[in-house]
Amino acid sequence: MLFQQFYDAAKLTSITVKQPDKVSLDSKQPKDIFNDYRSEAMKAYKDGKISINELKNDLEGLDTMERVFEVRSKIQGVEAWGTTNKIGPTATASK
Repeated sequence: MLFQQFYDAAKLTSITVKQPDKVSLDSKQPKDIFNDYRSEAMKAYKDGKISINELKNDLEGLDTMERVFEVRSKIQGVEAWGTTNKIGPTATASK
């Protein structure tokens, strides 16, 4: 499943990243969804649940996930939030 492969790009300790619900997918840009995940990690740090090193690792992991998302969405022409690895018929490389 694409979802599992996508989120296996990095291991996070402060939050559990789940596939966004339909409402979020319809109403938010991908960057906003990733920023929501970052806010969750920051809240865990502010609440004293994780150390600054764990926060740094999780923010770096979210950056990695976002880059993988961008590659899969733009270059491979797949629905990166989806659950299949099917490449779209009109996939084109973009810069």
